[in-house]
Amino acid sequence: MFRDYSSYEEYLVHQKQKIDEIMKIQGGFSNQVVSFYRIKFFNRFKHLPRLLPKDAVIVGAGARQGTEVEVLRDLGFVNAYGIDLNPGPENPLVRQGDFMHMEEKTSSIDLIYCNCVDHAFNLEQFFAEHARVIKPNGYALYDLPVNVEDPQGPFESVAFLRVEDVLLLMLSHFEKIIKIESEACWKWVLLQGKATNGK
Repeated sequence: MFRDYSSYEEYLVHQKQKIDEIMKIQGGFSNQVVSFYRIKFFNRFKHLPRLLPKDAVIVGAGARQGTEVEVLRDLGFVNAYGIDLNPGPENPLVRQGDFMHMEEKTSSIDLIYCNCVDHAFNLEQFFAEHARVIKPNGYALYDLPVNVEDPQGPFESVAFLRVEDVLLLMLSHFEKIIKIESEACWKWVLLQGKATNGK
């Protein structure tokens, strides 16, 4: 189920508003929230040093203020950075970018991470674009929301009733699932790309 945007431009405007609303309503992210996400991201990424060299290029797609990038750099991945439609002013960790239409060159990234799958404009295009930018046999790591009380929240663009349907769509763009684990509200999936530019 997709939100009924009248155009891609309307989608972009809507998604850019998220960080502004968080800043206006909550005054930003509290230390408690940042600490929670740092622990979550560390648990996601702690196995990556066994897969990738420390100079690997890792992109956090939809990275907001960049907590996941901080954790990746803490783990020694010096070339990690984030992209977001609205990274906020003077953000040293996150560049302005659109995860539906990435500026990164084909086969240029070792791993892409995203926990914003439910913010994609179109899932088919979303996974195809990520498969394009990762290197042959590179990796994609996704967090998928599960057991969500309101799957069509204020900024979600797509709601899926069955995670299995999303997994099948992923596998049409990537070679195989390397690892999959579940938590109370999330299922995270590590995939390996195909041998030739995700084709």
